[in-house]
Amino acid sequence: MNGEEVIKKRSEVRQDKVEKLDFEVKVWSPACSVFWALWGIIQAGEQVENILTGDGAGVEFDYLAYAIEKLESFRKDIKDLGVEI
Repeated sequence: MNGEEVIKKRSEVRQDKVEKLDFEVKVWSPACSVFWALWGIIQAGEQVENILTGDGAGVEFDYLAYAIEKLESFRKDIKDLGVEI
């Protein structure tokens, strides 16, 4: 089956595989948070322009707040990994 493992019951999953997957998720989570923060910053172009011109209308989604939230997630994730910044 193309090297895929078929598991029919949760109890059939080996604990070492669960731990490996958990580790990978923890290690890659900060990268995902940074990616989405950058996406939010890029999307915020119109919002920033509106702020600079004093026009608060037309903002459908607060991309800057979203980006800040994702950066906070990044900081928490790397702190949880023991990385100091």
